[in-house]
Amino acid sequence: MRRTKQEDGFWVAPEVPGLELHQAAYTRWTFPKHSHDVFSLCAYDAGAQSMHLQGQRVLASVGSLLAVS
Repeated sequence: MRRTKQEDGFWVAPEVPGLELHQAAYTRWTFPKHSHDVFSLCAYDAGAQSMHLQGQRVLASVGSLLAVS
């Protein structure tokens, strides 16, 4: 899959329109409430992330696969 780089670790694959990819490593980082214009698929290979989705607290850790539209 060819990558087209965007800003700050985000890229899109022209072969899969509407899918965003992001590779990152955060330590004690908080994002403000936000949304995405496209489908996001998150695979966790290290660490964990706690978030609120659709009014519920979700914990994603190593081995988790999270799909957000």
